[in-house]
Amino acid sequence: MFHHYASNTVTATASTREKLDWLLSIPGSATHAVNYKTQDFAAEVKKTTDGKGVDVIIDFVGRSHWQKNIDALAVDGRMTMLGLLSGINAAAMLSSGRACLILR
Repeated sequence: MFHHYASNTVTATASTREKLDWLLSIPGSATHAVNYKTQDFAAEVKKTTDGKGVDVIIDFVGRSHWQKNIDALAVDGRMTMLGLLSGINAAAMLSSGRACLILR
């Protein structure tokens, strides 16, 4: 699904083993899966990308994952935020050193 369009590696995150297994079972979808409740997903992403980080993050959660997403991004990486399920903390987002635009 996603990696056919952008790259050969897609890391998905979920909160349970069942969800991770499901994500990995979808043809053309995730090549790696990380439990964000039990693992440091930024560190896991760095491992699977030889320290580079990912080029694109699609985030549905928002505030609670902001810093780990920034840590997981490659230089010149891009993050799209959809939904903001955990809310927004604009001060933290703007102080991260990354430019961002938030549309409502």
